[in-house]
Amino acid sequence: MQQIDLVLNKGTDFACMFICVDSVGKAVDFSGYSARMQVKNNAYGRVLDELSTDNGRLQFDIERGSILARFPNEITAGYPAAKLLYDIVMENDSGYVFRAIEGSIKVRQGVTI
Repeated sequence: MQQIDLVLNKGTDFACMFICVDSVGKAVDFSGYSARMQVKNNAYGRVLDELSTDNGRLQFDIERGSILARFPNEITAGYPAAKLLYDIVMENDSGYVFRAIEGSIKVRQGVTI
């Protein structure tokens, strides 16, 4: 599992790409996988945001072994200016589930609204 911390500006559009490689540096093959990600204040808090391959906010690039996450401004506007937590859980067609990535999101408050 990878630990990746992010910084985003409240009320702005944000996208990030997670590059996933195996132990020998080969791109991970996400064929047959789905993914979901939740953003919360803490591990047991209420869900502030949910991204998934189903809602189109998580997208795989099979050739690169990457996951693109999209955070539109209308969603980030509702984030508190705080340190939030997230993780990305993967599931394959056989029902095998694992947590691939986790980290924090530092949300910075802007001045211009």
